[in-house]
This record gives sequence, structure tokens and C-alpha cells, in this order.
Amino acid sequence: MSTSAAARRVLVAAVIPEGGGSKLGAVPSLVQKYLMGGNGSSGDLPVQVVFGERFEGPISRAAATRPDDDVALIWIPPASTDAMKNVFDGFGGPSGRVKWCHSLAAGVDGLRKFIESSLTDPGNIPLTNGRGAFSSSLGEWAMACCLHFNKQIPRVQSNTRSKTWEKFTMPVLAGKTIGIVGFGDIGRAVARVAKPFGMRVLAMRRSNKPDPLADETYAQGTQDAQNAFLAKCDFVVSALPGTTETIDFFSHAAFGAMKPSAYFISIGRGLVVDEDALVEALKTKKIAGAALDVFKQEPLPETSPLWDCESCSNVLITAHNADYTEDYLDLGWRVWEENLFAFRAQTPLATPVDIKLGY
Repeated sequence: MSTSAAARRVLVAAVIPEGGGSKLGAVPSLVQKYLMGGNGSSGDLPVQVVFGERFEGPISRAAATRPDDDVALIWIPPASTDAMKNVFDGFGGPSGRVKWCHSLAAGVDGLRKFIESSLTDPGNIPLTNGRGAFSSSLGEWAMACCLHFNKQIPRVQSNTRSKTWEKFTMPVLAGKTIGIVGFGDIGRAVARVAKPFGMRVLAMRRSNKPDPLADETYAQGTQDAQNAFLAKCDFVVSALPGTTETIDFFSHAAFGAMKPSAYFISIGRGLVVDEDALVEALKTKKIAGAALDVFKQEPLPETSPLWDCESCSNVLITAHNADYTEDYLDLGWRVWEENLFAFRAQTPLATPVDIKLGY
């Protein structure tokens, strides 16, 4: 296997959901230039991408056609972790041909089983993710939710339907405090949009290292420290990653610490929210409302009491599509290609995931 960056050949196996298909027309133009023929023919391209639901089929044929290539895997959610492991093991497992794994999604909690079973040595096979690809849209959505609640859009809609002329006082966002819990790429994108509205930005993350986008930065610390942070906010945005440490971060205690006039916006990972605690907080008016794009179980079951909160006119629910823009796939694949260039050049990868931290 050549170690020359210019000559390094890579076979990329993209693991797709069952029934996901691999039609050329559904693949962004960025990827089409790398596509391998359906019969496994590879030509002379240094990088070739093949799609498959498991190792057997197109991926195994490609493996035989290019036996000396380094192999990279791409997880395209909602492909199963079992499928990812099947392909990984097909290439020889931890000591085999796979030299790099990538998640097209920013969150890797859906890959936890695969990571624990196959990427246990943090220095062995690197994992990257789609971090940064979708943050801009999520920042826009968080601000749309702030405006929705602040400008009392449900009240306006109700007045329109009832033909009611009500000249009420219109609130403004300037001077309001937005607290962003999880100040990675998504959290910083929210801050970037909130600042021009004149909002005061508080950030909470693992350390209290200052950030130019935040007026104040807090370390997560103890429950008391978290509660003190939440009590200062008019809007609380959850942009936390999904890890074992963040499960149910937003608990009864957290919602109880928020102002009764505050709104909760969830755009990170669903598992960080205790949904029973959130329902209780909404129904007892411990908080004023919530906008939710991510959930512990997706699709959100019809039996979830969160649906019933809609009648209160203080809940917005979207189907984990706040970042599902028209160029969603293009954005995700561009981050992958940035990592591909680094992988071939044997330079630091663009969006490495810390296996121990989970993001």
C-alpha cells in the first residue's frame, strides 16, 4: 500500500439505510465524480465510492476489484449500526483494511454500538462527522422560534381567525437573554444569529473559556451552577451532543430553575431532554413554551403527551428537519470531502470525533 499522498488510493464504502437505494440521480454531483460502476468496475480513479446496505453485494465486489486500496466507511443515517459493523467486519475488522470512518450526520450517538464494538482504540481508526454542515440552518430555526414566541405569533393568528382588532404591546428581542447550552458549532451558530438582534448571549459548555460570540461563558459544573445559569435566561437553547453524560440533562430540576416566562428550544439531541419533565413543566406553566426538533424516539409516537401540549398554543414540534435544507446532502458531502482530502494527504482530519467524549 503506497503511503504517498498523491498516489494513495481509497475505496469508500457508503453504508445506506435498508431500501435506501443508490440511484445516480439521488446522489449529489460532488459524489458522482467518485462513483463506482454497479458491476464493480473501478477505472483508474484514485478515489471510488460504492453504496451498499451490507458488505455482500456491490461493496464486496468493489473490495475484490480494488484489493490494495485503503478503505473508508461512511455511515448514512438511518442505516443501522449492525449494517455498519457488517461492512466493517467484511473488510477485516479492527485490524483489516478500514483506515477511517465518517458519519454524514453531525451527531454520532446513533453509532454508539458500532463505536463501542469496533473503534475501542481511540488512536487506531479515526472517526469524523458532519460537524458544521448543518449549523447555519439550525441557528436560523432557533431564532425563528425566539421570534415566534416573542412576537406572540399564536396570539396574532388567533386574532386573525376571530377577526379581533387587538392593539397589544409588541415585545422585542433586544435586551433579552438567550442561554445556549452546548457551545459547539451549532451553539455558536445560534449566537451568531442572536447577536444582531441585540440579545445578550450566555454560553454553557464543558469549560468556561471565553468566546467572542458570548457575553458570558459558564462551565457545566454542578446542578446548582446549571440552575443558576438557567435562571438568568429568557430563552434556553439546547445544542448539547448526545452522550452518556448528557442524558436527561434537562430534568425536572432544570425546568424548575427556568423563569416562568422563559422558552425552551431543543435542536441538539433528543436524549438530553427528560420529556416527562418537559411535559410537566409545560402543563404546570413552569416555563412559557417550547420548540422541539429532536426527540428521544423518532418519529415521535402519536401517544407522546408532547403532542397534547399543542393545544396550549405554546409548543412547536418539527420532525427533526430544522436542518433538512434543500442542499442538505450537498452540505454533508462537502464536509466528508474536506476530510477525504486530509485523509489522502495524511494531514489532520477536518472534523475528528473524540471517541471518549462522544462528539
